[in-house]
Amino acid sequence: MTRSEVARFFNVSIATIRRLENKELFPKKDTRGVRRFDRSEVAEYARRRSFKTSVESVRANLGAFEAKAMDLFAAGKSPLDVVRKLRTSCEEANRLWDFYQRYSMKPMRAQKHVTPSEAFEDADIDEMAKEFRRRFESAE
Repeated sequence: MTRSEVARFFNVSIATIRRLENKELFPKKDTRGVRRFDRSEVAEYARRRSFKTSVESVRANLGAFEAKAMDLFAAGKSPLDVVRKLRTSCEEANRLWDFYQRYSMKPMRAQKHVTPSEAFEDADIDEMAKEFRRRFESAE
């Protein structure tokens, strides 16, 4: 999980998560230098500290986030578009894309998963988005 995902999970600011780094939460840097938090460590911290976030509000926040991603996919957006629009990780966008493909009533053509390196190549992104939209529209 990225800082923003952890902040969204707890419904706090990113600055709050930064203050917890290396004191309560111990992220590891990925190959691009982005700090990643282990989900089980975040869950354990929430349990230990009884964060002032109820289970219901956490589920509601995650549910609203996932619903936004599903709406984007239904509108013909790619996992890469979801990464950019919702500021989430590639892993999370890919997980949601797989879910959408599995349970969507619309037949979907294969879409490759987005990788972190692809998320920053604008020319490729625009081309991939155009191709995906073209295929999506022709499939309807």
